[in-house]
Order: sequence, then structure tokens, then C-alpha cells
Amino acid sequence: MKKYKFFLLFIVIYSCGEVDDKEASNYISKDYYASGKIKGEVPVENGKKNGILKGYFENGQIEIETPYINDTVNGLVKYYYSNGNLLSEHEVIKDKKEGKIKEYYESGKIRIIGFYKNDIQDSIFWSYYENGNYESIQRFKNGINHGDFVFFYPNGKEKLLGTHKDGIPYNVSEFDENGKWIDKGDSTNVP
Repeated sequence: MKKYKFFLLFIVIYSCGEVDDKEASNYISKDYYASGKIKGEVPVENGKKNGILKGYFENGQIEIETPYINDTVNGLVKYYYSNGNLLSEHEVIKDKKEGKIKEYYESGKIRIIGFYKNDIQDSIFWSYYENGNYESIQRFKNGINHGDFVFFYPNGKEKLLGTHKDGIPYNVSEFDENGKWIDKGDSTNVP
């Protein structure tokens, strides 16, 4: 009878996917809100995070998904709004952002597309208004604004355009919402 009770206990514990004994080499580590609702969980193998870490809002919706390999973030990381819609997604290699990043409005429409290299903004970044029109187009080099840029009004008309060199703007032109150039005097170097 004792063996039967132990066997049932063993099945219940492992079928629930949670092991309280942290000395076990493979288990699912879980964290809870004070309300008792699940806050997060991650598979652990041989004492290291291996698999998808999932974090939850208290309403039960997924908040974040982070892939781990041997305690290191590797793969597509996703953040969500509390309504379940995707907030952002970006590639990570060995704990560093690498490649494309996308951010979204709560409505699901795209907000930002850009690129990272070795955890630093690098290359071109596009940002959009929720109506789908461009908000800005900027270039980065080693995390600093570098190259041509343009900012837009929500109606799609150009607002500012110019060039950055090592983070400093040059030859900046400004326009009103109708596209008319605004003369500010010296536009060779506008901080």
C-alpha cells in the first residue's frame, strides 16, 4: 500500500510539471504572484535554464517569452501587451540583441523596425505612426545617429530632414505640416 501511495504521489508531481526539490537536475522553476497566480516559469536542466522562460501578467496573459540555452538567452525574444497582442520581438545571440527588432502598437500595427549588431543600434531604423505613415527614418552606427535622417508629420509630410555625423545634426531643414520650408536662418548645424 505504501508503494502504491508513493507511486501516485510521484505521478501527480511530475504530471503537474513542478518539482519543489531544487536538487533535482531537471525541473520547471515557477514563480507566483501574491494572489497565487503564476508569474513565470522556466525549464531547468542540470541547474541551468534551458527552454522558453515564460512570464505572465497577473491576468494570466503571456508577458514575455525568452529562449534559453545553458543559462544564455539565444533566439527570438517576445514581449506582449496585457491584452495578448505582441509588443516587440527581437533576436538575441549569447545574451546580446543581434539582427532585426520589431515593435508594435497595442492595436497590432507596426511601430518600429530596426537592426542591432552586438547589442547596439546599427543600420537603419524606421518608425511609424499608428496610421501607417512614417514617423522617422534614421541611421545608426555603433549606437549613435550617423547618416541621413528624416522626420514626418502624421499626415505623411516631411517635418525635418538632415544628416547626423557622430550624433551631431547638420544641414537640417524644417517644414510645416503643409510641406512649406521654414527658414530658421542658419541651418548648417542645428543641435
